[in-house]
Formats: sequence, structure tokens, C-alpha cells
Amino acid sequence: MKTVMTNDFLTDARFIFQKQFKTAVAKRYMKMLLKARINSLDTALIALRDENTKREIRIFLCWLFGQTRSKYALSALLDVIRYQDTRAAWEASKAVGIIGGKRLVQPLIASLSVCREPDRRSAIAYALGLLGDKRATVRLVKILSDKT
Repeated sequence: MKTVMTNDFLTDARFIFQKQFKTAVAKRYMKMLLKARINSLDTALIALRDENTKREIRIFLCWLFGQTRSKYALSALLDVIRYQDTRAAWEASKAVGIIGGKRLVQPLIASLSVCREPDRRSAIAYALGLLGDKRATVRLVKILSDKT
């Protein structure tokens, strides 16, 4: 199912919340966004990249960008996968897989080559697997056979 984005981030968020959650939960998430002053695509992308933003909000934004299939968020999601806490990295990996950011395959492969954190490497490998690009196959097989 493809979600159509409007030009209004909050309208899109409200639509997704109401589709996915009970009303009380949807209202809670909307309040969370508004309290954090996230009211547009730009402020959402800034908040996602900012490590001072509460982790719960960053994880939630990763999920939301995946649900809205926003290609505008791919670069910020890549930053989350590479540099932020692993819980946020996992959610960003799922979002990248849902969005289908084939242009991220090479940067993800490069990140996998230099990353030594097992949880982050797993998140990167997960994103590559979801993308299903053959360019990642050789690297993923090497990672799977790596004992470190």
C-alpha cells in the first residue's frame, strides 16, 4: 500500500496515526510532535538528525517516515543508521526498507565495511537485506561468515 503525502507534515502524521492507532494513542503522538515543535517536514528532519532530540521522538520519526514512504527522509535515515543509538538505527533500517532507497545501497555497504559495532552492523545488514539489491549480496555473505 502506497501512502500519498500532502504538503502538510502534520496532516500526514495525523492521517497515519488515525489509521494505525486508537484515538487516544494518536492524540498522544500528535501532542508529542507539537511539544517538540515538530510541525513540518523540515523540522522533523532536523529533529531526526539532532541527537539532543529525545530518543523516543527520533525512533517515532523513523517509523513515521517509513509509514509515509517519504524519500525526502532517506539521507537523514542514513545518518541515524550510521551514527545514532542502535535502537533508532534499527527503526531507521526498517524505514529505509519500506521506502526502498536503492540509492542508499552503496553508502550502507561502505558503512558496513568500516563499522565494528555488532548491533549497528546488524541494523545495516538488515536494511540492505530489506532493499534486496544484488550489489549487497557479496558483502552480506562475508558479514554472515564473519566470526567477530
